[in-house]
Amino acid sequence: MSAKLSLKEGEVCGHRTVFQEPWWLDAATNGGWSEVRVERDGRLEGWLPFAVSRDMGFVRCGLPPLTRLLHPIVDVKASKSESLARARFKIESQLIANLPRASAYMFVLSPDHGNALAWQTAGFEARVEHTYVIDAQTPKDDVWRQMNAKTRNLIRRAEDALTIRDLGTDEFVAQYRANLDGLIDEDHIACARRIVEAVQANGHGRVVGAVDGEGRIHAASVFVWDRTDCYYFLSTRDAALAVPGAVAMLLWHGMTDAIARGLRFDFDGVSSASRLKFLQSFGGRLASRIIVSRASTAYDARLLLRRARLRMRVGGPGERFY
Repeated sequence: MSAKLSLKEGEVCGHRTVFQEPWWLDAATNGGWSEVRVERDGRLEGWLPFAVSRDMGFVRCGLPPLTRLLHPIVDVKASKSESLARARFKIESQLIANLPRASAYMFVLSPDHGNALAWQTAGFEARVEHTYVIDAQTPKDDVWRQMNAKTRNLIRRAEDALTIRDLGTDEFVAQYRANLDGLIDEDHIACARRIVEAVQANGHGRVVGAVDGEGRIHAASVFVWDRTDCYYFLSTRDAALAVPGAVAMLLWHGMTDAIARGLRFDFDGVSSASRLKFLQSFGGRLASRIIVSRASTAYDARLLLRRARLRMRVGGPGERFY
């Protein structure tokens, strides 16, 4: 890149998350991502990466697979808050206008972003996705005390039976595939493999397993981080083997590792009632991400039909996390 985005602390739009690092985008898209840019006098003032894919015969633009957050990065200088707000709105509006034509768009703004005005003005809908966070520098003992008593007991019991061990990519992917057999396709698995490899190669994450005395992996999790946040990214559990509390034990390990690194811990979103109950038990602070989306009427109709068919076809028990 000839122009440079400084991305200093205190920039208007927040920091670039791990999900917006070029190496992450390369792994998530197998090198197939693109970007829009706003430059002024040879200086990069705005940048927004994206992926283009096909879904049900329609073109989609936005988040790559397994990428949690994707939003504009804006770097402008102004002496007044009013000037900053105006400059940010103008640059974000230009970035949005420069996106390629598509039938559907979706981006997710981080809890620190907190501003969807440019998106809404461009005809995007904005909705809230909740997550829980443990703020950076929170004392470990305070985090433990804020947990539900049942969760603390499950972690203690799991620690009596299991130990934490770092895992390689092959070990994690083997567990991920075996435990989710039939629920995910090979493209998803290949993407997960590329991301886990990239995270470990770039020093921005760990893969850990809860292992018994015979070396069997009861559960495994991937944690990824950037300069401010550590995210609970992927997790898998052997339902036939795992002792109660195996996943909670891994999460506690991830939380304490984040505390030791001085990072905020993000539980990575509330996606269902069962996940909400699980995450609430860890006593974090509720935070919000903003999802911005826009779609054609034809795409929305096809998506509603697909979801209805899926509900008719899929049954069985809900998620289990412990």
